[in-house]
Amino acid sequence: MHRLLFGAEMGYALVLEKIYAYSKFGSVLGLERVRKVASALGNPQKGFECIIVGGTNGKGSTVRMLGSILKECGFSVGEYYSPQVLDFRERFLVNGKMAGKEEIVRAFEKVERAAKIAGGRRAFERVSKNAGVQLTFFELLTLMAFEIFKRRKVHFAILEVGLGGRGDAVNICEPVVSAITSIGLEHTEILGNTIAKIAHEKCAIGRKGKFLVCGRMDAKTRVVVGKECKKIGTKPIFFGKDFFASNVRDGRNGAKFLLNAMKRKICIKTAMRGEFQVSNASVAAVCAILAADAQEKGIKRGIFDAKLPARMERRGNLLFDCAHNVPAIRELVKEIKRTRKRGQKIVWVFGAMRDKNIKSMLAEVATIADEIVLTQVDLGRCATVVELEREAKGFFTPSAIYNSLDAQSALAAGKGRAGASGLVVIAGSMYVLAAVRGRKPGVSM
Repeated sequence: MHRLLFGAEMGYALVLEKIYAYSKFGSVLGLERVRKVASALGNPQKGFECIIVGGTNGKGSTVRMLGSILKECGFSVGEYYSPQVLDFRERFLVNGKMAGKEEIVRAFEKVERAAKIAGGRRAFERVSKNAGVQLTFFELLTLMAFEIFKRRKVHFAILEVGLGGRGDAVNICEPVVSAITSIGLEHTEILGNTIAKIAHEKCAIGRKGKFLVCGRMDAKTRVVVGKECKKIGTKPIFFGKDFFASNVRDGRNGAKFLLNAMKRKICIKTAMRGEFQVSNASVAAVCAILAADAQEKGIKRGIFDAKLPARMERRGNLLFDCAHNVPAIRELVKEIKRTRKRGQKIVWVFGAMRDKNIKSMLAEVATIADEIVLTQVDLGRCATVVELEREAKGFFTPSAIYNSLDAQSALAAGKGRAGASGLVVIAGSMYVLAAVRGRKPGVSM
C-alpha cells in the first residue's frame, strides 16, 4: 500500500478504479481544462523537449521506434501511448520500461490535487458550468505522463495523440518536431467526414517554423496537408516525396529497406512485421534526425530493437493485431494475403466498438477470411454479437459465422475451426484483443 498525499491508504488497484472513473466524462476536445491543471502543477510539460505523433494509424509503432532510437543515441526518453493492450502501465514508458505502480499512484494524486487547486473541486465530480475543472480520462492520463516524465528527468518525451490533434491534451506542449503517420476517415462524427476536415485537425500539432514529418499519403492528401501547413507556418516533409524507402523486402521477421533521407542513406531492419512499418520507421528516423541529429548506428539499432504487442504479432498459428478501423484492417488484410501459405484456412476472431464502421471493416475481412467468430466484451461501447452478426450476414454464409459471448471462448472456437494448419487472426478492437488474452476491458492491471 502507498500513502497518498492526503494521508489515506490506497493501493494501485484502487487508484486504477479511480482513474477509470474518469471514463464516464467521455471525450471532450479542448485545451482550456488541461492548461489550467497543468499550470497548477507548475507546467511539467515544459521540463523536457516534446515530439508529438498523430495520425489515423501507425502512431504507437512510430512512437516506439522513435523512443528506441533516441535511447540508443544516449538520451533519456519518455513515451506516452493510448490505449494499452495488456497492462495499464504500457501507456507510460521511460527508457523502454513501464512506469512503476508507485509512480502512477504518485502522479495520479498530484494531478488530482492540482485539479482541486485549479477548479476548487475533485476532477471526477460532476460540476456545473463555470464551477471548476473537470478533466476527462485522457486529459488526466496526459497530465500524469507529464508528471512522470518530469520526475524521471527525461530529455525527450514522445507523445501519441489520442484523438485528432488540435484539441487533444498533448497539444499544450511545444514540440521540437511533429509527425503525422497517416490520414484516413475515422472519428468522423468528431473530426469531420472528409480528409480535408480531418487533416485540418491533425495538422494543428505542427508549429510555426518547425517540421511536420508525414508518413505515406496519396498525392491528394499531401496537397491538403500542404495547404494546412501553409496556414500554420509549419514545414511539411513527406514520405515518398522528400524522403524515400527503396529495396524494400518484408518477411516473417520484419522488413528491410534502404532509407534515403536528409542527405543520408541508411540500411534499416524492423522487428515489427508488415510493409506498412517501413513508412512508420522512416518517419521515426527522420524525426530523430531533426530533433537530435541522430546518427546511423543509433537509428539502425533503435528501430531493430523496437517492439510493441499486437503489431502483427505471431504466436504459433495465432496472429494478434491492434487494427481497429477500416484503413488498419485493410492494411492487415493486404499483409495476410501477401504472406499466407497457399490454400491456408483463415478464421477471424472479430469484435468491434459500436462507433466504428463495422460494415466496411467486415467487408475487408471477408476478402480473406473463410470463417468468422464474432465476440464481444463487457463495455458499453462494444457492439454485441447480435449487432455484429446482422452485418456479417452480408458478407459470410450462415455456416461460416460463429458467435461467442466470451472472448476467450471465441479464441478457442477459432483455433478449433482453423485446425493445426490454419491461421487464426484476432483483430477489430484492442479491447477484444485484451479480453482474448484474459484481461478485463478498462481494468487492466
